[in-house]
Amino acid sequence: MREVDEPTESIRAAARSGSWQRARAQSASKARELSFPASLLRLVFGSLAAFGMPLLMPALAAHRWVFIAYVLAASVVQLLIYKNIGRPQVRGLLSGVVDLAVVTFLAHRLGTVTTVIPFLYLVIAALNCLAVGTRVSFALVGIGSGMYLSVLTAELVGWLPYGPDASGLLPGDVPPLATGLAAGIVFVIALVLTTTLIGRMHIALQRREAELEYLSRYDALTQLFNRRYLIERIGDEIERVRRGGRAALLMIDLDGFKFVNDERGHEAGDRLLMTVASALARGTRKVDVVARYGGDEFVMLMPDADADGAMHAASRLVQNVRESGRDAAVSRSVTASVGIAIARRDDDTASLLRRADALAYEAKHAGGDGFRAEQVELIRVGTAT
Repeated sequence: MREVDEPTESIRAAARSGSWQRARAQSASKARELSFPASLLRLVFGSLAAFGMPLLMPALAAHRWVFIAYVLAASVVQLLIYKNIGRPQVRGLLSGVVDLAVVTFLAHRLGTVTTVIPFLYLVIAALNCLAVGTRVSFALVGIGSGMYLSVLTAELVGWLPYGPDASGLLPGDVPPLATGLAAGIVFVIALVLTTTLIGRMHIALQRREAELEYLSRYDALTQLFNRRYLIERIGDEIERVRRGGRAALLMIDLDGFKFVNDERGHEAGDRLLMTVASALARGTRKVDVVARYGGDEFVMLMPDADADGAMHAASRLVQNVRESGRDAAVSRSVTASVGIAIARRDDDTASLLRRADALAYEAKHAGGDGFRAEQVELIRVGTAT
């Protein structure tokens, strides 16, 4: 069976499906994991500012309480992240506002346009973009720009002193009004443009990560789970069986599918595979794993299922495939031969698949459009009606 050369169209179609949404959610959860180390940076920055900056700029020693309060606030945020309390976006917005307030305070004390402190606005926006998303990042850019321009304007018109704590290491002279405003506006524009660029790059990386996450688990053509993920899940269920659980595995092999490819072409075969995949998915429980095993073979893994439950599911699957295959418009109807293997404690992934495959072969050899099942001691044979 020929695979689709370019999976992009299937991925776009899958964007409306639950599988794609799950992949996107998994990608987003990985991004949210950055919140914890990002919050750790607040603790480091606050500690350095509280105990390191007064050594370089003694005038800031009088304001050490600001940085100590900032460290305490960062500790609270760290606890909220660790306990997963509150929405990440709200935490990010509130903690970002605190960050901006401290940076604005530092910029005012040391010189809003004559120090590198304002570039910390960009660092805050970038970290929040990676940790909690572009919306929060752009909101903080707007808030930070308002803070910065308000303080700068107040300094330039004489309402606030300019750089009152600037030492000999930093120039503290107030710039001319026009020059200061121009420098502030240029900085804000650069901040917005840079944050926009970072945001776009972050969104593109998230989309690509979601696509890779999807392709690592799902078949691009049928949108069912792929063989790699199936093998992983079979191993997990066998471990549960060894601890006293139950599991069944159904190997589903299509009968007459070769006639579709030969008589109507591979595109018709692809369409039929997608139709059969939908039919298989309709006959499953939420806990079941339905995967495309390869070509025209599918596998359904049924956790916590015995032989009777597996045969009931197999009968339903055979009927669903039979109904879907009637529209193939070929010389022979497309049906399914299903082999059912019940997992044993001494099974491994390969042995369980082999037994199910052998039973599917027996069902096909007996005429297809049915299933063969086994139990540990008794082999039961049934045919769909």
